[in-house]
Amino acid sequence: MINEVLHQIIDLDNRAKKIKASATARAEKIVSDTKDELKEEETNVITAAKEESKNNYDVEIRKAEEEKDNAIKEMSSSIKSLREQYESAKKRKC
Repeated sequence: MINEVLHQIIDLDNRAKKIKASATARAEKIVSDTKDELKEEETNVITAAKEESKNNYDVEIRKAEEEKDNAIKEMSSSIKSLREQYESAKKRKC
């Protein structure tokens, strides 16, 4: 009878150890999977941010080039107008 009780206690203890090991393994797998998912999500967010940043950069570069071209056109127009005024004034003096 005591042997039977001892065997039951040992069996229960062994089952408890197996359950604990199984639960620990499941928890570690969940942690590992979660870390992998977070790394993947982080990579996706970083990639999206880089793409958006590059797109914004390209847009700003285009705007700056347009502004530069417009400024050059305005300056050329102003210079042309000043030359015409100068030539007109020069002809009047002659």
